[in-house]
Amino acid sequence: MSSPPSVLVVGEPLAELRPRPDGALDLSYSGDALNVAVRLARGGARVSLATAVGADRFSEGLLRRLADEGVSDRWVHRSGGGVLGLYLVELDGAERRFTYWRATSEARHLVDALGPDRIAAAAGDHDAVVVSGITLAVLDPPQRGALLDALAAATRGGTRVVLDPNVRPALWESPDEARRWVAGLVSLGPTVLASVEDLDLLGADAAEWAAQVPELVVTAGDGPTRWWHGGRSGKVEVGRVTASDTTGAGDAFDAAYVLARGEGAPVPDAVARGHTAAADAVSHPGGLRWAGGPDPGGPGESGRG
Repeated sequence: MSSPPSVLVVGEPLAELRPRPDGALDLSYSGDALNVAVRLARGGARVSLATAVGADRFSEGLLRRLADEGVSDRWVHRSGGGVLGLYLVELDGAERRFTYWRATSEARHLVDALGPDRIAAAAGDHDAVVVSGITLAVLDPPQRGALLDALAAATRGGTRVVLDPNVRPALWESPDEARRWVAGLVSLGPTVLASVEDLDLLGADAAEWAAQVPELVVTAGDGPTRWWHGGRSGKVEVGRVTASDTTGAGDAFDAAYVLARGEGAPVPDAVARGHTAAADAVSHPGGLRWAGGPDPGGPGESGRG
């Protein structure tokens, strides 16, 4: 088995607020890009996060968390203005309700802040680069185009691009806009890790995507996961899982899959490892189980628990 891969994750980290029974709020950090980056690092990969943050207390807290987890901040742009995006998550059983404050998030300007050439250079310094539909959605159209150009350059240089469409309709101006930009990224020939919900929202056909990309995986909740690779296809069943919080399940799957494939595992084995990681993610509150619990400087938090 080969050594773990080096991976660049491009996207928006967020501060996460979660209510406690006493009405206080615990502070943590999440967001699809951060969840994937941290889980990859915990698996032994060399990981960098490409994003932009502010100088606020949440941004500083995030940077400390990255250092603790061994995620490189070499490609994190720090701005004197702006802030880290923030969201509140409330649970109804295992399902979630989110309220976001991200209009002034520095990550919305990450391509302009870092520069497309630096993003392409960063991607070229890694075996793989992971990007999601959420990353595309929070950027303005000129930045989206510049990011696709940077990823195309990285692909020509031999870096593997991994796309999770992760469609969030509320972040896009229209379904057509989402379809156009995701299709543009799919045309680069990335590995695609999608869900049946993503395909439905995009009006996409799995067989058509499988003909365009070298590797396609489509998850279906507790139904079997389908995969296409190297002219072959198959299904991997999902074991029985009891979920306490579904936050971060897809991110956990993505990280485990990318790590397994980077280590040389066959696609079905990588899918199975993704299922195991997703089952772990839904067994605890929040997108990540952080060592030491919530940030000790969080609202209402009296110390590490």
